[in-house]
Amino acid sequence: MICKQSKCKYPVTCNHNSKCMEQLIILANHNRNNKMKATINITNTMLDKSIIDANKSVCELAKQFSFDYSEADCGAKHPVSGKYPDGTEARVTFYKAKTRGDKRISITKLKHQAQAGDVVTLQKNRGKIKILINEQ
Repeated sequence: MICKQSKCKYPVTCNHNSKCMEQLIILANHNRNNKMKATINITNTMLDKSIIDANKSVCELAKQFSFDYSEADCGAKHPVSGKYPDGTEARVTFYKAKTRGDKRISITKLKHQAQAGDVVTLQKNRGKIKILINEQ
């Protein structure tokens, strides 16, 4: 395939992905240089039921881990290793609910680390997720 952009620095695109390679490289560099993060305002319900709706920032972060909520089937799950600042290991799972397909995220050990009213920030860090409480 030949790139359709006349001034493209990369004249060939991948057969698997028809997007312009130049745009993909620009996006990859932007993502590498700009730490992607998601924020969640914690409620009692989130802590008690361990159900957290994935907001827009969570959906964008999930894409950085190759999980696209808009393309995922109901019941699809994508676990990622995470860590709290005190060194506690955790698992962050991006998933779509089995029945209605609601976009959700679960974070293990959150109840022991956070309380209602806290702001949880999730940051991509070397292929894992750094879980921060009331920090940005």
